[in-house]
Amino acid sequence: MYEGIRTLIVQRSDTIQAEGEGPQQQHRLTLGASGTGTATYYLDTATGLIVHLSVAQDLNLSITASGKTSHFRQTARQEFTSVR
Repeated sequence: MYEGIRTLIVQRSDTIQAEGEGPQQQHRLTLGASGTGTATYYLDTATGLIVHLSVAQDLNLSITASGKTSHFRQTARQEFTSVR
């Protein structure tokens, strides 16, 4: 049950692994990314509509330009509730 509504809970998980390279003006860039994500959907069993969605993502990113590597980390958490 979610706020008095009978729901079916669906959980999703995903991963990303990415690499790339290319020029930016006279500089050579390389990019690396890795991360994970999860989502929990609360589906109204009577209508099939999403009544609530909870999403989390964690991403690690590295960018190398002119021989210098910079590291970044992004963490995002989001909550969505349908308006009735």
